[in-house]
Amino acid sequence: LGHGFKIRFVAARLAATRRNEADLKAMTEALDARAAAGEVIAERIRHDERFHHSLVRASHNSALIELYDYFSHAVSQTIERTEMDSDLPEPSQEAHELLLAAIRRKDADKAEALSRALLTPSLNALSGKE
Repeated sequence: LGHGFKIRFVAARLAATRRNEADLKAMTEALDARAAAGEVIAERIRHDERFHHSLVRASHNSALIELYDYFSHAVSQTIERTEMDSDLPEPSQEAHELLLAAIRRKDADKAEALSRALLTPSLNALSGKE
């Protein structure tokens, strides 16, 4: 479980320096759709997954992309658990938007830090529950 999360930390850093306009468009569209989904959980989960897949692809690192694809089923299950279980911390839309803003500004340090801040509470909560 943790590996899929940790891949996203590295991917966020790389995406900030390697992303292109098409990557930004894909991440923005996924986040906008996530926000528009509101309380329709299945849609919000689907668009959250799209955002994170887009972020990893924006790293333009084939090894990271392949690893993330390998772990994506476990990551998807984790996203679903954080959305469905009110005792687990669910990363907010605002936290996702801040991460995208750091990537847009090409601020690699901030992107990695925000990715960690976004995901670590869920990872810690899940580790304690299992």
